[in-house]
Amino acid sequence: MGNKGFTLTELLAVILILSLLSIITSATIINVVNNSKKEISEVQMDLIKSSIELWESDNKDQMPNDGECKYITLKTLKDYGILDQNIVDAMTNKQIDSNLKIKITSHKNDIGNLVSSYEVNPQILYGCVSIDAYIDESGANVPKLMDSLTPVIYEDGSWKVADETKKWYDYDNQEWANAVILKDGVSKNVGTLLTVPEEENDFESSDILAMFVWIPRFEYKINENTKGTKSTCVNLDEEYDCYLTPGKIEVNFISKNEDKATEGYIIHPGFTFGSDVLSGIWVGKFETSHETLSSSTTNDNLECTDMKCDNASGLRIIPNVASLRKNNIANFFYASRNMKNVTEFNIDSSKTDTHMMKNSEWGAVSYLAQSIYGKYGNSSYQGENKEIFKNDSSRYLTGKSSGKPSESGSKAKGTYSYNEEYTGTGASTTGNIYGIYDMSGGAYEYVMAVYNSTIKSSGFDSAFFSNEDNLKYYDLYTNEDVSIACNNKKCFGQALNETEHWYSDNSIFVSSKYPWLRRGEYSVQDIIAGIFSFNYSTGYAIGSDSFRIVLAPILGY
Repeated sequence: MGNKGFTLTELLAVILILSLLSIITSATIINVVNNSKKEISEVQMDLIKSSIELWESDNKDQMPNDGECKYITLKTLKDYGILDQNIVDAMTNKQIDSNLKIKITSHKNDIGNLVSSYEVNPQILYGCVSIDAYIDESGANVPKLMDSLTPVIYEDGSWKVADETKKWYDYDNQEWANAVILKDGVSKNVGTLLTVPEEENDFESSDILAMFVWIPRFEYKINENTKGTKSTCVNLDEEYDCYLTPGKIEVNFISKNEDKATEGYIIHPGFTFGSDVLSGIWVGKFETSHETLSSSTTNDNLECTDMKCDNASGLRIIPNVASLRKNNIANFFYASRNMKNVTEFNIDSSKTDTHMMKNSEWGAVSYLAQSIYGKYGNSSYQGENKEIFKNDSSRYLTGKSSGKPSESGSKAKGTYSYNEEYTGTGASTTGNIYGIYDMSGGAYEYVMAVYNSTIKSSGFDSAFFSNEDNLKYYDLYTNEDVSIACNNKKCFGQALNETEHWYSDNSIFVSSKYPWLRRGEYSVQDIIAGIFSFNYSTGYAIGSDSFRIVLAPILGY
């Protein structure tokens, strides 16, 4: 039988088989190479984690507390000399960015020792602060900068975007942390100059939509000596005991995980939010305004009766604008709650709650103001001038000051000022530009605090109080006697019975007839106005009453 060679079909079959073998071999080689790169990359990540362990052994004081997290960058490890300056990623063959983040989470093990876990290039960093960031020495919890908030500092006569790695707050020097929500398109780059209204009610000129101040969690102590010397005061021909120059409230900053107070101290309740304990809250720096409705004379113009409130988009918290008034409490409450749903505020509602200030939160601010960390501790003020100066703007403009404490017949006019030498800063809770304004005078401020869930003219219905989810949004009083208002016990931390008639401030408590609490008095009041003043109302819409907004970092942060 003769050799006829390969037919065309057979040749094609051989070529196809060889091609397939070549592809399979190449794919195998590629897989081997890729797997090797992956293994090398995993080794690199392990080495990075090991380098953090070395760094941690020398820096125990900077590690997060139990249940908390912080992050570090490769740059810190390189600068410390633990890692080479140039690290090439085996997967991409490119140098790894020095800003690569490593999340450090601490927790206690079965025997109670604090141990750390690490995650390189984490997808979620919410609630973590950079180890490289500035930390003040007071022990105050680091401000939780949620997605929407930009830290700011006041320098050279202007607010600027702050550099977190440098000093931007200092509680020992009464410089509380400030952060803002910026208008869309305004740069968040460090050093960017930010504008606020200079002309009255000039909303358009402001780069800022809202300004907030961080109030860290603390424990406090008040004793008889704190009240100072008892005096006799007169209001409406009625004499009462008052304390014109009360002393210092003792304050210790504590973490959110601390559940036992130091002996003689009380953990302040203003940082309990439902089942969450918060490391701090963000409080509106000024009474709340509205870009289009503040000047309206129409009652309940917010038209906010539930969690669908279109007018929440106009809410503003900035100086030198008229506060929003003439709305009942329900309108203020639902406007505050809807703030997190407004696109331009860019608030992640899964991480941040927005609500109308509770009285316990008002108490947290006022107690901190009367401590070494607030205006009381500011050496620029002595004696009666340690009281928060009154805002006596007859037009209810935010951030204004009379330049003096409230007093009988006081009619002096002042303006909001950034100048440290100008007495206008005495109207803030720190005696400088970094505090909270309008807590004495300005408008009355409704707070979410009510006697026996009594509706009256508030605008709420019975369904609001029957919903257990709403319990975290208000303080409830069950007795008309202010000394035993909280289930027949003293309402600790709420600036009620503990601070009654301090600086001769008004002290009129809620009742079945007037069940809703309001704070601070308003611009035309005399000596009875002040941060420790409280009064009652039916909760109705009136031209002298405003409100304040609080941001709560939820999820336990």
